[in-house]
Amino acid sequence: MAKTAEFPLSERIRSRMKALNLSYADVASACNVTEVSVRNWTKDANRMASMYLRPLADVLKCSIDYLCGATDRIGKPDARATA
Repeated sequence: MAKTAEFPLSERIRSRMKALNLSYADVASACNVTEVSVRNWTKDANRMASMYLRPLADVLKCSIDYLCGATDRIGKPDARATA
């Protein structure tokens, strides 16, 4: 298995928000949470419930594996690669 970069979830969220020019409000709306929650996620101030990973990955246009640090590949996995 390839070694991935040591970037915490908070850093990956900030990086994707910046790349996509998304505000805290944009992400909060997509995840149905408050802006304060998103700010806390980007500061490692609290843990995120797993139920928010899918909507977060969707709005950040990346995979859950990327957010969690399992891969450095930003895009969603190719379905053909797992078949």
